[in-house]
Amino acid sequence: MLCVSTFHRYDSVYALDFLKSESRELIIVCPHPLSADSFRQKLIKFNFLKSPKSWDSVTISKFVKDQLSKSFEESESELKVWRKSEILEILARAWKSMSPNLPDQAFHQVFKQITELRSFTLDIELLEDVLEEFGPEMSMVIKKLWALYEKLDILDEQKAYFDLANVLREDENSLSEKNIIVWGFDFLNAYQLDLLKALGIRNDVYVPVPYNAYKHSIHSDWVKWIEGEVHSIDEENDELDEKSSKQVITFDRGRLVEILSLAKESLITSKNPNLDIFLAERRPSVNFFQEIPYENFSFKSSINLFEPFIEKCFSEFISEHIDDSYEVVLQSLRETISEQLVALRDGNKDISFTQLKSVMLIYEEVEKWGKISDDNSEISEFDTTILKEAILLNAPRTSWLPESTPVSLHETIGAQTLVGGSINGLEGVETYQEGEMCFIVATSAYRSIKGRDNLYSEKMMEFLNAISPVPRAEFQALFIKEQLDWILTFKSSYLIIESDLLESDPFWGEFISLGDEGCDTLIKLDQRDGLDKKRPNAKVLDELLHSFYEKNDQLEVAKKALANLSASRLQSYLDCPRKFYYQYIYPLGYDAIPNDLLMPNEIGELEHEAVEMYYKRDGAKLSVAESVKITLDGYLKKGDKDLNHDLYSEVSLEVIQLLGNAVDMLGRFGVSDPSQIEFEQNLEVNQEVCPNNVRGRIDAIADTKYGRFIIDFKRTEFSIPSVNDVLEHNAIQTWFYFNFLPQRHRGKVSALGYICLRDPGESRFYTLSESTKNEMMSDLESLNLTKKNVTLIEDFEMSNDKFKKVIEETMSDIIAEKSFPPKPVDSGACTFCNISSLCSKGALS
Repeated sequence: MLCVSTFHRYDSVYALDFLKSESRELIIVCPHPLSADSFRQKLIKFNFLKSPKSWDSVTISKFVKDQLSKSFEESESELKVWRKSEILEILARAWKSMSPNLPDQAFHQVFKQITELRSFTLDIELLEDVLEEFGPEMSMVIKKLWALYEKLDILDEQKAYFDLANVLREDENSLSEKNIIVWGFDFLNAYQLDLLKALGIRNDVYVPVPYNAYKHSIHSDWVKWIEGEVHSIDEENDELDEKSSKQVITFDRGRLVEILSLAKESLITSKNPNLDIFLAERRPSVNFFQEIPYENFSFKSSINLFEPFIEKCFSEFISEHIDDSYEVVLQSLRETISEQLVALRDGNKDISFTQLKSVMLIYEEVEKWGKISDDNSEISEFDTTILKEAILLNAPRTSWLPESTPVSLHETIGAQTLVGGSINGLEGVETYQEGEMCFIVATSAYRSIKGRDNLYSEKMMEFLNAISPVPRAEFQALFIKEQLDWILTFKSSYLIIESDLLESDPFWGEFISLGDEGCDTLIKLDQRDGLDKKRPNAKVLDELLHSFYEKNDQLEVAKKALANLSASRLQSYLDCPRKFYYQYIYPLGYDAIPNDLLMPNEIGELEHEAVEMYYKRDGAKLSVAESVKITLDGYLKKGDKDLNHDLYSEVSLEVIQLLGNAVDMLGRFGVSDPSQIEFEQNLEVNQEVCPNNVRGRIDAIADTKYGRFIIDFKRTEFSIPSVNDVLEHNAIQTWFYFNFLPQRHRGKVSALGYICLRDPGESRFYTLSESTKNEMMSDLESLNLTKKNVTLIEDFEMSNDKFKKVIEETMSDIIAEKSFPPKPVDSGACTFCNISSLCSKGALS
């Protein structure tokens, strides 16, 4: 039997009351060691006297390896489950011998796609139609490397799930008559779910899921792919609801240390001296742990102690040996090891055992790499990226590091004694001991809990959803929400959160209910901090608006908001009056962007800069890849961004593809010389249209073989307005650009339009004359376009006069507006609105 077991209280799962009458052996299968250890501790606490006759709590990887070893009559050490570093190296060697017409950075993206797609299907033929989404060259490489996977019969994680499921179905003597609890997963892929179904043939398999998460799941979420019964472990507890108000402490940005010091002094008592701290970050760095200003605390995280030394060695030492033979590099490494051994023997404190071990790890990997293939006889730049990644994957990892030397894990606060505690990320919330003192800390430096959904194309997502569950960020966030909710039901637990997150982060905006009756409790530790500031919610937004106009002249405020016109400003009001108000009249907060990620809008900016870099290269013959590297490195430095290797490669490859498409499309338009194109042209006032100042820049104005074009580069087709919206003046950007062109271009433009960089076939162009349209139509095939891509604006002068009236009427409406109601023109208007999580959203017009 396989079933989903919903629950309201976490202690209901740990107490195992739903298995009370069972005497079977019990196995708890968890995603990682921290979760397995935590469940083991909870089981002892809640169920020690009535535990099953035998039980164990293991990770899913250990469970699968144990069962496969028994099934194939091999010891666990003999069973060859390939490590990620081994697969990386074997595919990298194949890549070098293939010499694909792709930049070396593309390999990391190809490797990532192969490993990710294998969690959906092991049958490459199923992916035939959708692989074209990656382009012909990358698609070809993925197929070839996938074929190598199968030829070598690589037993990776997904293949292990597949093989064990088949064994369980075919062998009646395999694992049976046990209770199995699958715990701690916020996502299970197709092969993991198939394994559970196979286990459920002769065992009872329970998958506990928080009731509220299951209630808000949709048909494509993994829990709905479990074809079994659904039953409740417990009933909703009214008492729990009555005391579920969360205790919230807010602080201003940059004052975390101060507020934590105040919290320690104000809240910790001798009655409850133990303290657990959970950082609201899935994978916190050591720096995040060290920001907590408490001594004698320990933190648990998978930390690679060797990473700083390995990174430094590659940047300073290995980089000097690019294109040297691997024998030369080995000899140099041997000399370095000898020198460091002598330095350690002589007591040189500048050299550590960790540093020496790092060099030895590099030596071992370089030696192995050189023996794999004759293609590796010289160390290329590509080799260094593979070697470094493999070494970091194989380097010993430590978890549970003391933040300071724990002579004794306690410190004195006045006359009270604080017994030490632990600091964890979100993966460690399961370790919380119910009723213990607890701080949950959230700052804008952490990644958003909701994260981002998979960035596959719409066509790809539609296909993958048909064959397998696909991770959904919002659903995965529900599991974290339920865990945090549970912890915060206890009166000794507090959420300590940066106040700006309540307005800028949708997760926290929905999680906290400050400002309403019966809402969560705001604790003020220091009146000087302004910590009583309440989060604007649907009700308070209205109150803020009215109180603002009580103190300010409504007419003057509106005029000030319109002093500088822009297409986005007017479009915002047309989309939704309330959206306009909280963007341009009474701005709320900002979007916190981590420095180790690039948001979609940032990649858009990067793409624009890359196009300009390629065409403004001052005679230098830069390739597309070189232009992207220069632009990306400069952009990251300017924005103080620090991307990891995988993300750098992913962004680089995407921008290379986008820039390549831009260059190809412009080339087909006859634009090949930098003198034919101007970038980032500032708009200028046009007194005949409107006397107000204007803001905004046109991406490019190009002299094509069809005449002068206004061009706007769009990353995807989703940001390109429909033909109907443009012609009906519901989308005004195109018209705004035409009317406020720089003076020297007025009267000379023959077409306006959008080049879609992800898929040039989705580009849209609007011609001002029949002749221009006919010229383009005759070249449609060479432009990779169809008739749908080119539209004639009939009677352009009349249509443009209508647009001028739209500007006039919209400005008049804004000046006369008093309530700015939440009235989005359609659901899309709310997608990127910064108050979407706080607003009642009104009725669609």
